[in-house]
Amino acid sequence: SMQECRRSSLYLERPWEKPCASPGITAGEAALKRLEISARAHPPAETAEAAAARAQAAVEFWMVQDAATYWDVPLSHGPYMPWLKENERGMLVAIDRCRSLGCTVLLLDTTEDRAIDTFFLYQQTQVIEAKKMILDERRGDRTYEQVMEDARVQLVNALRYGQTLYIRLGNTACPFKSKFCAAGTFPLSIFDHAVVASATERFTTENLWGADHPFARVLREQDLTPPKAAFGVFTLRQGFEVVVCSHFGVDNFADLLRNSLPMAKLQPIAVHVPPLGVEEELSEMDRLADEV
Repeated sequence: SMQECRRSSLYLERPWEKPCASPGITAGEAALKRLEISARAHPPAETAEAAAARAQAAVEFWMVQDAATYWDVPLSHGPYMPWLKENERGMLVAIDRCRSLGCTVLLLDTTEDRAIDTFFLYQQTQVIEAKKMILDERRGDRTYEQVMEDARVQLVNALRYGQTLYIRLGNTACPFKSKFCAAGTFPLSIFDHAVVASATERFTTENLWGADHPFARVLREQDLTPPKAAFGVFTLRQGFEVVVCSHFGVDNFADLLRNSLPMAKLQPIAVHVPPLGVEEELSEMDRLADEV
């Protein structure tokens, strides 16, 4: 009606007088709520002094970590890393720093509920079950050749789709150095971050097939696009990374994994869960991931 149209135009001119859709909340209260939400979404800029103090706290924290045999960080926020920003999480910050230093990530998951395994199983991952490789070959469920071919296929898929290759050791010291690595299927260089980084830098645009890179040797003609073509192509998608995770404790992981992995290429990172609890921590990390 004409009266309703005039009322609508009035609200366009004076929106603060528009009735709130939620019953029991006045227009003024709704306006305050919007201001509150906006303030949370756009917090005031950090002062130069506060930013400098935060940066110095981070420097001192990492000096202590680098002097130890392993880093110790919270899964999410925690008193050990109070300088983290609102949208930063301890484990993910440590992983980024590890890679920036040219190391492969070795996470030590000693949490009761295997929080790290849970987190990565909900990401875009190809999971290499190291314990299953050992047991299947030992019991005859798969031949050694089948175990290695299955690992090769998972590596190729992680390269193709830009996924994390998550090597879950569990509570075993799988002998990758001496047995479960081979140049044509699952090369030992998969544990070398420099090799991984060179692949993602070059072969997201260049053809990996026939290239002078260790990962080129794991490709087969059926992996190409189009498959089995005379001039087939294989390129990586951005996002490919390698994460190794062990359930060994901080007191014995070094001795137990010394003959299993090229430890000089890896940075051990012990991840603990603050009192908030595993489910709350994982939910908070998922929430932040959705906001990014």
